[in-house]
Order: sequence, then structure tokens, then C-alpha cells
Amino acid sequence: MTAMRKVFAAAFLFAVSTLSHAQDFSSQPQGFSSIDTLMADALKAGQLPGGVVVIGHDEKVVFHKAYGDRKAAGEIGPDGSTAAEPMTEETIFDMASLTKCIATATAMMQLYEQGKFQFDDPVAKYLPAFAAYGKEKITIRQVLTHYSGLAPDVSLKDPWGLAAPDKAEGIKRAMESTPINPPGAKFVYSDINFITAGALVEKLSGEPLDVYALKHIFEPLKMTHTRYLPFDKVCGHAKKVGAALVYEDSKAMYKCAEGTWPGTLIPNIAPTAHDDELNAQVNPHFDQLIRGSVHDPTTRRMGSVAGHAGVFSTAQDVAIYAQALLDRLAGRPSAFPLKTETLKLMAQPEQPSGAKYLRGYGWDIDSPYSRPRGDLFPIGSFGHTGFTGTSLWMDPRSNTYVILLANAIHPKGRPPITPLRGKIATATAQALNLYTPGSKTATGGEILPGIDALEAQNFAQLKPLLAHHDNHLNIGLLTNNTGLDRSGKRTIDILAHASLPGLKLTTLFSPEHGILGAEDREGIESSKDKASGLPVISLYASVAARHPKHEDLANLDAVFVDLQDAGFRYYTYEAQVGYFLEAAAQEEQQYHHRLDIVILDRPAMPAGTTVGGPLSDAGHDAYTNYMAGLPSQNGMTLGEVARYFNQNKLGPNGNPLDAPLTVIRTQNYIRGLWFDQTGLPWQNPSPNLRTMASVTIYAALGLVETSNASIGRGTDFPFEQFGAPWIKADELVAYLNSRKITQVRFEATTLKVAEDEHKYPFHGQSVPGVRIVVTDRTRLDGPALGLEILAALHHLYPQQLDLDRANRLLVNQATIDAIKADKDPHDIVAMWEPGLTEFREKRSKALIYGYLP
Repeated sequence: MTAMRKVFAAAFLFAVSTLSHAQDFSSQPQGFSSIDTLMADALKAGQLPGGVVVIGHDEKVVFHKAYGDRKAAGEIGPDGSTAAEPMTEETIFDMASLTKCIATATAMMQLYEQGKFQFDDPVAKYLPAFAAYGKEKITIRQVLTHYSGLAPDVSLKDPWGLAAPDKAEGIKRAMESTPINPPGAKFVYSDINFITAGALVEKLSGEPLDVYALKHIFEPLKMTHTRYLPFDKVCGHAKKVGAALVYEDSKAMYKCAEGTWPGTLIPNIAPTAHDDELNAQVNPHFDQLIRGSVHDPTTRRMGSVAGHAGVFSTAQDVAIYAQALLDRLAGRPSAFPLKTETLKLMAQPEQPSGAKYLRGYGWDIDSPYSRPRGDLFPIGSFGHTGFTGTSLWMDPRSNTYVILLANAIHPKGRPPITPLRGKIATATAQALNLYTPGSKTATGGEILPGIDALEAQNFAQLKPLLAHHDNHLNIGLLTNNTGLDRSGKRTIDILAHASLPGLKLTTLFSPEHGILGAEDREGIESSKDKASGLPVISLYASVAARHPKHEDLANLDAVFVDLQDAGFRYYTYEAQVGYFLEAAAQEEQQYHHRLDIVILDRPAMPAGTTVGGPLSDAGHDAYTNYMAGLPSQNGMTLGEVARYFNQNKLGPNGNPLDAPLTVIRTQNYIRGLWFDQTGLPWQNPSPNLRTMASVTIYAALGLVETSNASIGRGTDFPFEQFGAPWIKADELVAYLNSRKITQVRFEATTLKVAEDEHKYPFHGQSVPGVRIVVTDRTRLDGPALGLEILAALHHLYPQQLDLDRANRLLVNQATIDAIKADKDPHDIVAMWEPGLTEFREKRSKALIYGYLP
């Protein structure tokens, strides 16, 4: 046996022995049987011939199992047999586009660490040929996040690289590619991006990409079965047919030179599809089974090494990579070959600031390709897929990874594997009791809202404010029933009895719905808080009362705010905060009176990630639209909203408000968590928002609210259903379901509206209605759903729907006009995007919380 073959044999035994040690099924959490069921169903449905699932949690492999077959019956195997080959846990897979992350992006981050480039450098600075055809301004950031504007792939219509590999031609085609979009404007997943990144690795390191990845990534991590399989570096047991390798069963012994790989690996590699590139006249390997060569046709034509595909690996090796990455990211001991701060750049959003879809450097965070996240892992977890059927998804907060490796394209023509990936991730989270909606404990540690954070630090965050006010801080508090700490103690009482010398709570302010959050009427009078004896100044007694008065602020040094916001432009707590910022700016300018605004922040309810809906038109500032240019859903906490207003709302002098503002952060909170995943007790933020489902759907039905349809007020399910006497429920349900909005389904129902003092629309009546059932809230675009509903009502009942009334909360005349013109809702949503891009750019400067713990 040659030295090289001994190395691979020893490596194989090492991998098997370490795997056996890690696979302690006696300590497995209960519930992984659901993964067996999912895989069995997928095999039965023909989604894949077989696969390997590995799940890691808390630095342990808690599940590892092979399913089905590696090679389907009827296909010729390495030994000439047509019998099926069972899948094994040690099977080597074509990782396809996972190469982009585990090899190329990781290599780029290492070179960045070495100071070889900056992310906003033009690619052409290092690869001058790339500047051709208008690409001179495309940056490395845009390439690594797929916002370069380049097409998905180079042309494969002619037979280049089929008779024999031609790497130079592949690189040339990437360098000569023509953009299809302006740089930074649109997310388009592109292999050309990572062909280019691979070329950058070679230029900046001076090493071939396959050599660099093996030497600097795979070997340091002891990923002993992971490497590129270059066409021209195979050693024995393989013949070269065009651009592909075909296994030759031979007893011959080969002396393999350093840097080559033994063809004896091929029988342990999962075959992929039949080679369908062009035809047999120009492709010598046409219609033969691909096994031992990369499936990706561009990479195969380039000699099986490229930045976007070409790496082969095992589930165990991918698990080593994933756990090392999570350990390094958390600051635990790790062999991962990057510094923690560098790794964070890979794993957090680094796309252009106004962009809709979230991408790290290589990793996918939230985009149309994020289905492997499932329904429970938060946006902020990250991963990637490979076309052959591979996927890796990692969640730093829970220290969990989910791996599915499959050859789902074998031998040809199978249904998509995409839904299975997400189902396995969801089943994993359920089995490990992670991110369970409604749980009293939060995954990844206790979350402390602003008031709890103050208590935890004995009010130390307020000492700078005290210093500004000569160590005397008379404060007011804007709050309601949601102003509670984790134990249920009122913020009113906490501040009234705070042990911080000089701090004195003197005044309470109440927003819409009153100090108890229970009123759903106008004209709420000022009162007195019974428990504390403090006066309550109602800001909802009249329209004029919504703006704080100088006489109510003159004796205050600060106004604290503790409210649970819902996250929508038309939710009036946001405008109320804006009015206090205006008042604070006015106090300084007119009265030379410093009035600090202190937001005791709380988590966003709908995850703090989605920005959607039309931007509000100018000239329509209102209690339900604080300022022009706001989308209907902002994806911010109330503290971040306050920062946005302070930075962007112009005062009478034409400058931003820039009022004295302090945000007491929610500790241990990350974007992507829904409120019911925070472990915080539920309090209705307003009388009709009673469940997380109602908050989720209010993003849509808020746009319908001021039309002449009911959105469920006065029923048992407000903001979860809508209706009117003039609709036909079955007809409307059939129409909406035909729109194939995959995150929801619609069901016919009857709205029974109470007859009470509120006199809600259709009070005392039972009217036909539609119930909205959310099936995938993490991918739901609520405002787009609201548009679909308005468009459906107008389409079916144009004479009955009063569409113009809906514009009171929609506040975008162009959208109303487009609905009247019967434009497709998808086209109307696309019409919103330029404004949303501009808003997201401004919003990025106001954000406080990130996606990583």
C-alpha cells in the first residue's frame, strides 16, 4: 500500500472511530423519530434515493443516521453490479454549492484577515480583466453576497471544456460576463460570483484553490474526507472520459505522488445524475452516470475545481466544520481557522444596506434560498444548500446545526428536496425544545427588557442622566399595562421605589387605550393611578392632547417610555413617542430646558426583520402615520423607531429633531426572535391584539381596517379574520387560495360581531367572512398579504368595496390607483421596492440589535 493510500485508510478509520464515539444514542433527546418519518416519507415519494442526517447540539452529535440507498438499483456500480448500494454514514457526497461557503468564502475571510483586500474594493483592483463590459465598479462585497448584478452562470451552450477540461476558458467567461442588473441593486444568486471569488483566492494567495482549501481549511480542522477532486490529479483506478472520470476496478497498485488523490475513493462517493451536457458528438461522457466527478457542469468543464462547486465531503466532516465554526463564533476553544470577529462578518448580514434579502459573506441568512431554516430557527441562523441535495444550517444562539447530505438528483428527474430540508430543521428544533412559541423560557438565555435591564444593573445606566441634571432626575413615565418586568411588577412601581438617589417619578402619561390598555374609545380622561397615587395625564383625551404640553413637561428632567409596540406604522404608540421627541426638541429650543427621552426597550413582536408595505405619501402626517416615507411594517423595536424618528424627522428649523434620547437596551435579545419565543409573559398591547397570530396578521389586515369591511373587531378573533355582508365567503376563499400565497391559507367563516358599546362595524350582525391561517410566519410578507386581500375584494366586489377609505391607513395613492387599475398584486409589491430600499438604508443607521448572540 502506498503512503498516500495509507493516509486515506487511516483517515477513514479515524473518522469511523470518532463518529462511533460521538454517536451516543442513549443520551439522545426524545422526538427524533419524526426525522425517521420525514426521511421515510421522502424516500417513498421519490424525493431522494437516500441520505445522511446529522444533528449537533451543545457541542455533541445528538443524531446521526443514514437512510435509503447510495446508488439506485438498475444503475451500474463500480463493481459492475446493477444492485442498489445501501447508503452509509461514511458516504462521500458532492457538496455542490456548499463549496461556496466551506471552501471559497472561508478562504476569502482568511485572506481578508491577512489584510490582502477590503470588502468594498472593486474586484478589478485584483483581477483587471474583470473590469470588462461595465464591471469595473463591482465590489468584493457585492460578489460575496450575490448583489453584483451578474447573471446566474456563464454560457454552456457551446461545447467548451467537454472534450477536455478548460479552466482558463471558464475563468475567461466569468471575467467577460455582462451584468444584468446594476451593482448592489438586486439579489441574483450567481455562480459567476464565486467563480470570480475562487479566482481571487488564487490571485491573492498564490496557490491553486484546491491546494489552498486543503492546506488552510480542511487539514487544520482534521476534515480528513473533504477535498476537491481535481480531474488532472487523480491517481489510479479511473479513466478520463472527456471532462469526467470513470472508475476502473483494478488490482493494480499505484504509487501516488503528493498532491494527488486516489481513485479508490470513487466507490464510496454517492453518484449524482447522468451527464446531459449537449450530446454524444461533442461530449464523450454523455449520458454516463457521474460518480467521482463534480456534477456542476461548469465546474466539471473547468477540471472539477472552481469557487462555486467541486468540494466533496462526508456528513461527519461537515459536522466537524459546523461545530468548530459555532465554537469560534461563541468564543469557545476551537480549531476553526478564523478569528471570532472575522467569522462574525461571514455570519451576519453584510449585503448592501438597502437590500431586501440578507446574506453574509457566503452564508445565506434570509432569502428565497433559506427554506432549510425551517419554521422555528430564527432569521439570524444561517446556512447554505447544494444543488445535489446537500444542506447545512447553523444556529449560534442554541448552538445547533442540522446537516442533510443527499444525492437527490440521482439518477434523474426527482421532485424537489427543498421542503424536506425545512421540515427536518423544524423537527430538530421541536425535538430539542428550541424556540417553542409560548415557552416560559427563551432559547439561548433569559431576555431582559429595558426595565429588567435597569433592575439587573441597579439603575447604573441612568447615572449619566443624573449627572446631566445635577443629580436630580424628576421623571415622567409613558406606559400602560405592558409596562411590566419579567416577574409581573409594574414599571410604575419599580421607578417609584427605585433605590437610585435623586430619581423621582412624579407624573404618568397614558397613550391610546389608557393606562390599563383596556379602553377602545376616544376621549379617555386623565385620572390618578390608584396604587401609586400619581396623576395620569391622558394623551388620548382629544386630538390636541396627543402632543405633550409644555406645562406638563416643564418640571420634568426626563420622560421614560415603557410600551410594547406592535411594529406597524399605524400603531399609534410610535407616533406618541415621536410627539415626545418633538416636545423634547422644542423644550430645548424654546425654553432652554433639557428634557431627556428614555426608551425602556422591548423586543419587536413580529421578529424585527420584515420591512414591507408602501411608503406613506407626503402631506399625510397623522397619529397613524407619524411622518412621510414610513413603510407599513418597519422591522424595528420601539427604541429603534425612536432613533429613526430622531434622525429623520425634521423640526421647524429644517434639521433632524436630535432630541436627547437614551435607549435602555433589551439584554440578550437578537433580531429574528418572535415575541412568543422570548419567554416574556404576554400582555395585550391593545385590547384587540390578543394573540401572536393576531399581531402577525395585523400586518395585513391593518391595510384593510379603514375600508368598509370588518377585520374582526367585536368577534372572538379580531385581526385574524375579515368579512362584510356583501362578500360571498366561498367565492372569496377560492379566489385567494388560487393566488397560491404559500405562507397562509384561507377558510370560509362567519363573523359574529357583538352588539356592545363599541359599535364595531356590523355590530349585532353575523356576516360572511374569511379566516386567515398562517402556515409559515417567518416568510410571510404581511403588507403584501394585505394588498392581496384588498385587490381580491376590489376584483370580486368593485361596486361594494370602498377602496378609497382604505387609504387612511395605507397612505399611498399610487397603490390605490394600481388596485383600481386591476394590476397584479405582485407587480404592485415590486413597485414598492425602490422606496423600501431607501427606507432600509436609513433604518440601518437606527438599528441597535444584531442577528448574532
